[in-house]
Amino acid sequence: MSRDLVLGYQDGHSPLHRIDPLTKLIALAGVIVFAIGAPVDYNFWMLLGLFAIAPFSGVDLRTFLRPWSVLIPLWVPFILLPPVLFHLQRGMLGLANDTAHLSLLGQDFAYSRYGLNYGFKIAARGSVIGIASLLVLWTTHPRDLVQSMVQELRAPYKYAWAVFLALIYVPIVQHESQTRRYALDIRGVRYRRMSLRGLRLLAIPVIFRSLRRGFSTALSMEARGFGVSPRRVFRHDLHYPLHVGLIRLAVVAAAILLLGIAIASGRFAVMAQS
Repeated sequence: MSRDLVLGYQDGHSPLHRIDPLTKLIALAGVIVFAIGAPVDYNFWMLLGLFAIAPFSGVDLRTFLRPWSVLIPLWVPFILLPPVLFHLQRGMLGLANDTAHLSLLGQDFAYSRYGLNYGFKIAARGSVIGIASLLVLWTTHPRDLVQSMVQELRAPYKYAWAVFLALIYVPIVQHESQTRRYALDIRGVRYRRMSLRGLRLLAIPVIFRSLRRGFSTALSMEARGFGVSPRRVFRHDLHYPLHVGLIRLAVVAAAILLLGIAIASGRFAVMAQS
């Protein structure tokens, strides 16, 4: 089984699959706002909440855990570099009294406590937003997302179609890359991905095949008169759960409640700067 990160829609009939796209977009917007403004410990609680929601997404455990193989290595530079860089620029940043020391292997290392907290914030916020966005992508068909944007959000169809193409082509490019790697492995070709040889053997063919697909898509759109009419006729009816209005109201109320708790604590980003 492939260990690649899955970025496309996963077919299923889970509770999250049955929720309409607009409700999930509202929830995702609330998560993003909360993640950006809330302190680091609130973000870790949000991560635990996303773990609790995962069983209701219909996505298997391996698919859900694969993003962490990308996120955890990204944590390292974001957590380690800010304490060092903020310490080196402590005079310019006004952090002269913020220095702490770490004893490791008989050596004493100075670092900035503010920089360490900042690094944890970036890692936690990125993880929350990334996992929440993937849950929406895995459980929402791009066609339904575009249709919801056009019919309910009144977004221009051309912009909604751009979102559709992005959501469709990312998994396609990922599949092309995976197929190319399989072909090289079958032929016994050895290469390193982060090298010029790896770029020539893997990345360049995938790029050219993707450009060819894009050219074919453009010709197809022109042949079908894309953009001639400002309105779009959809042949597929969106599925709405029962009492969708109450569900959306509950999502908005939950988002407002969480934001209110964070703001009342005095540690929300907007309040901390005021």
